[in-house]
Amino acid sequence: MTIPLGLRGAKFHRWLPIGGHEGIQLSRDGLELLLWFDVESAMWASDLSEEDIPHRTNITAHRIHASITTTTDDIELLSYMSSRDFSRQPNEEEEALAERYETHGRKVFSLLRDGVNRFLTFVRVAKGQFWLDPLEIGLDNISSHADEFEARAQVGNGSWFRWQPSQTVRVSAEVTIGQNPRFLVPSDWPEAQAFVSAKSEPDLTRQLLASAEAFADRGSNRVALTEAVSALEVALSRFAASPKPGHLLADPVRSRIVGESLSGLPRRLGLTRSVSLLLPMLFEPSKLSNETLASCRDAINERNNVFHQGQRRVDSGKLREFLSQIRTLCAVLQNGTAT
Repeated sequence: MTIPLGLRGAKFHRWLPIGGHEGIQLSRDGLELLLWFDVESAMWASDLSEEDIPHRTNITAHRIHASITTTTDDIELLSYMSSRDFSRQPNEEEEALAERYETHGRKVFSLLRDGVNRFLTFVRVAKGQFWLDPLEIGLDNISSHADEFEARAQVGNGSWFRWQPSQTVRVSAEVTIGQNPRFLVPSDWPEAQAFVSAKSEPDLTRQLLASAEAFADRGSNRVALTEAVSALEVALSRFAASPKPGHLLADPVRSRIVGESLSGLPRRLGLTRSVSLLLPMLFEPSKLSNETLASCRDAINERNNVFHQGQRRVDSGKLREFLSQIRTLCAVLQNGTAT
């Protein structure tokens, strides 16, 4: 496979590790990954020869090659891989083979993702090439990745063939019934006009939420989670400092819980305890569901693992749920905040 590294690519100085003997290796589960470069990996390779490399101060590698080798005695599967008919879906007799092919493909792509990302992490962290984004590979969408990376394979010394362990392309979409709250409506227009004409700053909570979703869209999941939890901290602090009268539980109940110091409670309790203990007592379930509270608690714990335990990966599926529920909780807090 050939993996793109982006327009800015990985930068080398008067040198490029060319060929498999200079490659990077990673082995796991009976698979051996080799990452390697060639002259054509470099930007503007048409005017670059191997002899030129020591004279170039800035060599940009915009792609890296990946070779994955394995040994198997499943002759039936190997035969199916090399002769699969992609013009149709597998028939009943081929379903078991197609399933084994896809299982094998997931293992290959998992190893590829981890190997490439470890290399990119080294270059980004050790050398400061911050523009190198992690390689995002969804193991439920390996058909698209096989096509994107021009995957091909050979059995032994046989002919090369198209390697595509799945014919299923999964597309996720958000469907809104009724009015989507993100779409502009006539009632938004006076606020937009006033904002453009004034010199005020945008709402910080909503700005952080939008930033989080933008980072998630680019695959920067850890940063996205951090921004979202920061938005929640801001929304909670502002709510505690200035709650709307009559928006919470009845005053006799509320006063027994927080006395006269609601503004200081989030700081004393911390974010996790505020979401776990304080907010469930202040808001009726009809205003703030258990599902939202539980998801936000999980998001805070995940953020803490990233900050304090060195966690590197944040699952994309979990992140989507976190961002959605944090936005919901922020809206509840903002609706309960006196402006």
